[in-house]
Amino acid sequence: MKSLKQLREERQAKIDEAQGLIDTAKRETRSLNGDEKTKYDGLDKEIDELAADIVRAEKVEQRNAEQAGRQTPLNNHNTTEKRDLSKFSLSKMCLDVVENRNQTGLELEMSQEAVKEARELGLTLEGRAHIPAIIAFGSQKRDNTVTMPTQPEDGSAVVFDEQPQEMLGILRPRLAIMALGAKMLTGLRGELPLPGMTQGAVATWKGEIDPLDKSNIKFNRGNMKPHRLGTYIDVSKQFLVQTSPDVDALLRSDLNAAMSQALDVAAIYGTGLDADHQPLGILNTPGVYVLAITDANGRVPTYADIIALEASPEIVNANAGNQSGYLMNSKIKGTLKNTQIVGGQALMVLMNNTELNGAKLVVSNIVADQTRGTATNASAIVYGSDWSNVILGQWGGLDLTVDNLTQALVGKNRIIVQSFWDVAVRRPNTFSAIKGVVPSAQIAALAQQ
Repeated sequence: MKSLKQLREERQAKIDEAQGLIDTAKRETRSLNGDEKTKYDGLDKEIDELAADIVRAEKVEQRNAEQAGRQTPLNNHNTTEKRDLSKFSLSKMCLDVVENRNQTGLELEMSQEAVKEARELGLTLEGRAHIPAIIAFGSQKRDNTVTMPTQPEDGSAVVFDEQPQEMLGILRPRLAIMALGAKMLTGLRGELPLPGMTQGAVATWKGEIDPLDKSNIKFNRGNMKPHRLGTYIDVSKQFLVQTSPDVDALLRSDLNAAMSQALDVAAIYGTGLDADHQPLGILNTPGVYVLAITDANGRVPTYADIIALEASPEIVNANAGNQSGYLMNSKIKGTLKNTQIVGGQALMVLMNNTELNGAKLVVSNIVADQTRGTATNASAIVYGSDWSNVILGQWGGLDLTVDNLTQALVGKNRIIVQSFWDVAVRRPNTFSAIKGVVPSAQIAALAQQ
């Protein structure tokens, strides 16, 4: 059986070959001839078959990682304690607070663990129930040891050793940026230095005995620090009384949806301003290339725009990595699927739902409509040549407050959670974006129905 790496390389080679046929026809200002069409269709079929093989191979690797995780103690808990975590009930923990009962069992143990965890992080938990990181997040074992290289300029480097673990993942965010390849670091303590290299070594030609020039490797400075993120939901006591695992899952899902959306939005649009209490998102990060649109009311994106977005990281030699991808909303996706590469031909800019021009495509309506001139549906397309340069950091677990007074007149209890996060873009020049793109008239009309 071929490895996941081999399958990906084979698929990319066929994508490149198919694109070569299109490029040749474009250079010669013609349509594909009969032989080229046959070859293109065959390559297209093979590409789709390899995509299915890759999905299967990814599942195999994930199962292997899970199996390995069962054999590895996690966070100093033995394997028996790890299995016991499956008995943790968020709804039971909330009900204990509502009925003014002392916590017992695993819920008490985990709440005490969260308090200890917060104390070590320098955080104060306000509620009566708390959830530690081992329960709250599907985290990864990591080593965020920082070393200071002896370079002419004071810089720093950071190394991560990540090992996926089997976790409950009450609030493991289902994020668009994670789907594109962004990394998550959990259980952080204090500020985390996350430097990126801004200048690499340079080699020069010299005579046989001439002295070589010294290279000055430079690093930028970047610290991740916690930003408070919270939400709340209202549920009835009858809901909390239920013992069904599905009810507990529904409670987790509601909290997950609220937190996930806020994190995704911050990763893209975060201002980084102290007054907004937000992380700094990709679109506001200095060094991210933004393709200018001069149209006062925005315009429909073109194939040339897509090429320009990909070219930007390549021009500055920032195209390394295998986590390239696009992020856009559903209206722009629909527009590109109906936008011809060349007028009069059947080849569209977007030919399927998961890939654009050989890179991964993730569609999410967190890429919101904004006003540009008279247009109220202008949005953005974000491209990253390596999305693993986006780091999502999380400090501690969750502070949980159950308020049984505010909504008492309507028989509801308010569950409030807060947590601490940050976003960092380690190499901004691996990202590019176009702002002010609008959907086609047909798609815009559909969106208003």
